[in-house]
Amino acid sequence: MTDAGKSSILVCRESEAPRGIITDALLRERVLVGNIPAETPVCEVMSSPLIYIEDSALIFEAVLMLHERGIKHLVVRDSSGNIVSVISNEELLDVHRYSATFMIEQVRNSTTAQEIEQSLKRLPRIVKALTDSGAHARNITRIITTISDTVLGKLIEFAIEEIGEPPARFAFISLGSEGREEQTLVTDQDNALIFEDVAPDESAAVHAYFQSFSIKVCSWLDQVGYDFCKGNVMAMNPDWCQPITIWQSYFSQWIADSRPEDLMEVSIFFDFRCLYGDTRLPDQLRGHIRNKAENQKAFFYQMAQNSLLFKVPIDFFGNIAVESGGAHPNTFNIKHAMAQIVSFARIYAIYYSLESTNTLQRIDKLQEKNILKNEIHEEIVEAYNYLMQLRFRHQVSRIDSGAEPDNHVTINELTHMEKEMLEKIFSHINQLRKRLSLVGHNEIYF
Repeated sequence: MTDAGKSSILVCRESEAPRGIITDALLRERVLVGNIPAETPVCEVMSSPLIYIEDSALIFEAVLMLHERGIKHLVVRDSSGNIVSVISNEELLDVHRYSATFMIEQVRNSTTAQEIEQSLKRLPRIVKALTDSGAHARNITRIITTISDTVLGKLIEFAIEEIGEPPARFAFISLGSEGREEQTLVTDQDNALIFEDVAPDESAAVHAYFQSFSIKVCSWLDQVGYDFCKGNVMAMNPDWCQPITIWQSYFSQWIADSRPEDLMEVSIFFDFRCLYGDTRLPDQLRGHIRNKAENQKAFFYQMAQNSLLFKVPIDFFGNIAVESGGAHPNTFNIKHAMAQIVSFARIYAIYYSLESTNTLQRIDKLQEKNILKNEIHEEIVEAYNYLMQLRFRHQVSRIDSGAEPDNHVTINELTHMEKEMLEKIFSHINQLRKRLSLVGHNEIYF
């Protein structure tokens, strides 16, 4: 290690895969201080097993892994499984101090909602830095999701400290964009709470606890920067703070007897993701949905018709169509443009019983199962990534100009090349609309 100028070395036997790691600190601790003889085999001194991270991972993910595992080195490997490097916490320290990871650590160490609110004020600057540096949109949404998940977890801990331990098993779930891990800088709350069924004589007290609990959590979320949902889809709404059997009855009704306009309001519930609590409850609910949706062609037809209510911003001649008046003239809503892709992935994920809630993960799984042809997969991924990247750039630009971030992209802010790219993408999305229009009439298959 001294000759190579390294602080660590991997231990392996001839051509075998590495079995452990020896570091400067480990040698000092176990050999120099621990008085282990110098002739001791390295396999008795090394740290094992090795902890790996992919070379495509983000810096903040590496720092989080080091922190959560209580280790100081990670072995980096490529997509083929080949080891390419070893990275230490010292090497990451200076980088992460000004990154999302530093914010996450601040949130974890917070003792009040006010402290979390102050930490979150740095989020737009972090997203701007990532966008300006050309970071992939998926990486940006992963960072935003990790931050929001950490915030929620901390606020739930505050609530439990204040009102006492929960009287029953529960799961706090996110819905919509947060459930899909696709949040941007324009987001409000979409959440709910599931708790286990309890005896009738305990029901009133358990309901009262979780109602009070949810009001605290949702109010704190609003205070720190996650606005109340305009549609009141939050755990603090008694309708969305219910035992598992009630949730099962909700989904049974939505699957068996819903019109497209009804599903417009509840489609986000099919993107739920457990953020805190007992994962068995949302898993149980997902299994119920899978069983109820099987062979329900009418349900998938209605889901598809709901998706078709969103229009792609392109006219008959293939040009970008913008609003001619109203509150946002000369703009198109990029969120609505992406809704077709999100809905498409959701419908197929439910039909094929996929566990993923993230849109791109759903699309990838469909390709892996040979449900989606490679060409269609590539078109969808390209379209989604480009639109999300443009969405972040637009929102960051709004913040730079002192305005609130939104999803209304002005046509004049686009270059000629960007307009051409969007016209191509919107044409591809229109093809998805045509395929969705067939759902319920034919098998869902490409």
